[in-house]
Amino acid sequence: MTEVKATVKKGGKNQPIIINQVIVKPVNRSLLSMDKWTKALKSADYGRYKELFDLYELLMTDGILADAVDKRIRAVKGADLTFQLSDGQESQEMIDFIDTDEFEFMLEEIMQSVFWGVTVAEFDFSNGFDVYSAPRKHIRTDKKLIAINETDYDTGISYDGAPNIIEIKNRSTKYGLLHRAAPYVILQRGGLGDWAQMVELFGMPQRVGKYSIYDTEARKQLQEAFDAQGAASTLIVPKETDITTEFNGGSAGSALYLDFIKTLQEFMLITVLSQTMTTMDGSSKAQEFIRM
Repeated sequence: MTEVKATVKKGGKNQPIIINQVIVKPVNRSLLSMDKWTKALKSADYGRYKELFDLYELLMTDGILADAVDKRIRAVKGADLTFQLSDGQESQEMIDFIDTDEFEFMLEEIMQSVFWGVTVAEFDFSNGFDVYSAPRKHIRTDKKLIAINETDYDTGISYDGAPNIIEIKNRSTKYGLLHRAAPYVILQRGGLGDWAQMVELFGMPQRVGKYSIYDTEARKQLQEAFDAQGAASTLIVPKETDITTEFNGGSAGSALYLDFIKTLQEFMLITVLSQTMTTMDGSSKAQEFIRM
């Protein structure tokens, strides 16, 4: 559930846009890890959201998570909205306004507060209607400030009582749904990396060359022959050597990784979509998230 903290009124024509005054820096695109997520949450507990929102940006590069978020936003933006006057008649002027790109962007940013935990939107009426969304790393909700630099905490531009700014919070979860989905995305990415490594090591047929342990010249010739045939996986061992490959776990081969990743994706989608009909309980092929 979202909570709107201010009402929108017409502001002064010469009032500068607050959001245009902040200094936006690139996202810190370090590797995702459970340790990084834990540290970001601890930092956010003290009102410093930079690390958490940088992590959210990385999470949104996951195609399944991004599509699930877009699905909920599209449902709101695509809904049929109407505006009626006191006599029950529809207002054509408001209907035209609802169909504008600016109005749809406002709906999208309001919905983003569900996932990110907060949205601060600024409205400009000096030349029609424009909407600006504050970079979330710069929002200081406890102090009602928009920080100029993302690392500032106590200083910035106050929006407390500003008639043309609204603050929207997710009251059900302080840090938004991306906070709940984060561990599934992080573990899935790690699982995919491990799976890719297994495919690289064991997915291709391996050429095994055996030579007599006392014949070093034969070993050299085997190596030269394999090198001439390309970069496929090779193994050169003495004839007297036994080599075996053992897989841990109850499932053989890649089935273990596939089950693990599909389970994480199901939990992720349940977290974002808040239902199970198209994930775990449905019988449709749509619940197969990894296309083989």
